[in-house]
Amino acid sequence: MRPPQAASPLCALAWDHFIHSPHAGDLPPGEGAVVTGEAGRITGECWVRLQVRHDAGHVTAARFRSFACPHTVATCDWLCAQLDGRPIADLQPSAPAEWAAALCVPREKLGELLLVEDALRSIAAQLGVHRVK
Repeated sequence: MRPPQAASPLCALAWDHFIHSPHAGDLPPGEGAVVTGEAGRITGECWVRLQVRHDAGHVTAARFRSFACPHTVATCDWLCAQLDGRPIADLQPSAPAEWAAALCVPREKLGELLLVEDALRSIAAQLGVHRVK
C-alpha cells in the first residue's frame, strides 16, 4: 500500500521502511549480549534508542524505538537492517549524509539523523569501537 505522492514526501524506500518497520521494538531475550544507545529527548522533537545484540564479534540483531518524524523512523529501520551481520569493528555502515541520500531525507531533517548517529556512536563506545565513519 503506497499513498499518492502528494500525501507523503517519503520516497519509495523510506515509505517501505516507515510502513513495515520490521526492526521496530526491543530485542527479545536470546543468545548474545545486548547494548543500547540513546540520543535526543522524548520530550523534545526527536528521541532514538538503538539496540544491537552481538556475538563472536558480529551484530546478530538490531532494533530501534523512536519518537521522531517518518523520515527518522524510516532511517532507524533501514540502519538496523544494515547493522544485521556487520562486524563490530566496522559498526557504522556509512555517514548520515549517505543515509539521507539513500532515503531521500530532506536537508532540514539531517539534525535528526545526527541523533541516530549519536545513538549508534554510544553503542560503539560501549563496545570499545573507536573508528566510526
